[in-house]
Amino acid sequence: MRGSIRLAGAVALFAVLTLGCATGDQPVVWQVANPVDFGRGAVVEVVSSVPVPPGELEILRQNIVVALGRVFRAPAGGPEDYHVRVNITRYDEGSKAARFFLAGLGQMYLDGTVQVYTGNPPAIVRQGIFNKDYAVGGIMGASADMNDDMIAKVGPAIADGLRAAAGKS
Repeated sequence: MRGSIRLAGAVALFAVLTLGCATGDQPVVWQVANPVDFGRGAVVEVVSSVPVPPGELEILRQNIVVALGRVFRAPAGGPEDYHVRVNITRYDEGSKAARFFLAGLGQMYLDGTVQVYTGNPPAIVRQGIFNKDYAVGGIMGASADMNDDMIAKVGPAIADGLRAAAGKS
């Protein structure tokens, strides 16, 4: 009996520690991380190289605009603005029913690339990738949706990644 309790406790601890990896909270990984002047504005463009339901790209763009508005201090529209281009490379809503039955089945995926560039001709200042997945099961997995549990996390991940990389620059 005691061994079962310890095993259940270890499994619960592992689940809590790895939950961020399964809930779309993965960060942007920067491959190019040059200094960014947060005193400028930023213009956001979102495109997709895979099929995405109508309206989702605009929701994602607005989410990113709001998140970057907390990082860049100048309003967008100036000649020195950064251009942030996000390209969705994988969009999969998965299966709510499969997520309900077992964690790891029916996963949602939202992957893409981020480029931050400026100047004419454009020079890339930051370039990175994000790979977001959602694999939680049970009622939580069945109630998860792409907007609240994946798309809403892309803008903050980009903003947090820019801030974190700035601290290392």
